[in-house]
Amino acid sequence: MPTTDPGISITKARQIAQQTNKIIKQFPEVHHTFAKLGRAETSTDPAPLSMFETTIMLKPAEEWPQQEIKRFYRNWPLPHWLRGALHHLWPESAPARTHLELDRAINVAIKLPGLTNASMEGPIKVRLDMLTTGIRAPLCIKIAGPDLTTLQEFAQEIAQVMEELPGTLSAYPDKSYGGNYLDFEINRGGGGTLWAYGGRYPGCHHECHRRQECVPDRGGPGAVPGEPALPA
Repeated sequence: MPTTDPGISITKARQIAQQTNKIIKQFPEVHHTFAKLGRAETSTDPAPLSMFETTIMLKPAEEWPQQEIKRFYRNWPLPHWLRGALHHLWPESAPARTHLELDRAINVAIKLPGLTNASMEGPIKVRLDMLTTGIRAPLCIKIAGPDLTTLQEFAQEIAQVMEELPGTLSAYPDKSYGGNYLDFEINRGGGGTLWAYGGRYPGCHHECHRRQECVPDRGGPGAVPGEPALPA
């Protein structure tokens, strides 16, 4: 589950996803891979656009690159059925690397600037961890304080210390600030009059291939004080 800084654009996020998928697909143990950016149009998944969910489908272990293992019965003159039984108990070949070694190799291969990777886990385990603990990793260190800048500095220092500990695959400090936001100050009187009497909408919102007209508030809490509500 790679994570990048907040405020990333959809175009750049798509480029990173395509680049990481291409790198991961080059491993002979990988069958195919695909990435999900952000979240769907639902309130049950609060994932931001800066969080990637990369699903990697591995090949069967028999199709992985194999390494030869010299067993004690290798040079014995055994019948075929007995050698087959011994091979079932003590195989003479095994995958060249384990899942943990493959996980580390993939993380090294996709170390891109501004991108932090998490260990490979099953999708059910990842979802349970996020639902029960609210974090995207098996371990989390939470700090609190009144100043966001100081908290960010402490988080960065803690992440650097954690990365040097044995057994740590990656450490990522969540950004406490740095997101991009748009604040709109609407001229309700002018926009509402234009819509009510001129038959025009104040604007249009574009999202991918969809277009939605912006409709101003006709009354209620957003109405202009002292002015009548717009006709329905």
